[in-house]
Amino acid sequence: MLVSQKVHRRSSAFTLLELLVVMAIIIIILAITFPAYRTLTSGNNKREAVNAISAQVAAARSLALSSQRQVGLLFYEDPQTNSQSFMVLVQAVQNVNNGTEFGAIPERSPIALPRYIKIANLSATSASVNYLNESSAAAQRLRILVFNEKGQPIIRSGFLAYDADNNSNSRSARSVWGLGNGGASSMSLAVYDVNEFNEATAGLDDAGRANWLLNYTDLITLHPYTGTVIR
Repeated sequence: MLVSQKVHRRSSAFTLLELLVVMAIIIIILAITFPAYRTLTSGNNKREAVNAISAQVAAARSLALSSQRQVGLLFYEDPQTNSQSFMVLVQAVQNVNNGTEFGAIPERSPIALPRYIKIANLSATSASVNYLNESSAAAQRLRILVFNEKGQPIIRSGFLAYDADNNSNSRSARSVWGLGNGGASSMSLAVYDVNEFNEATAGLDDAGRANWLLNYTDLITLHPYTGTVIR
């Protein structure tokens, strides 16, 4: 007589060694792919910022022509965080002894740039870069592109944020956005990723940082006569 026998199979779990091997493989894959992913994301963010800035340059020129007043495209960091930059259109309000006061335009709200994207001014008179770090006093200085009544870019110095002490005034700029005074307008900007900047320039002096900004960033330059963006 044949006796049927049931074969009992025991499913074995992963051993500790096998789990460690799998985890090691995952870590290696992440180590290889994450830098590439971050580089791709950073590149996309910079392109998005350049396109957004170009659109606002056109808006600033158009507003300067229609209002027959100087209009600026102002860049600043969020005073509450180190990772977010904004741009906003401002308009000349009045002239004072030490410069021109630029105030907010009530119907123009600040526009956020992609996270970790920063803006540095290129000097109007040389190839040097006025690099600005949000943790320094210089970060409160105005980074701005200015257009005259003909829509042409101009170089101005001695800027002031209008109505520093009156939050209720709709044209107040300094008190609302945390801006300081000073700085000069520029006709060229460097658009960069702050994480890339910090990693690449760690240990470098100001000249080294400026050199990196000139050579490894997306540059935006205004045509000196038409005010349009050239790259």
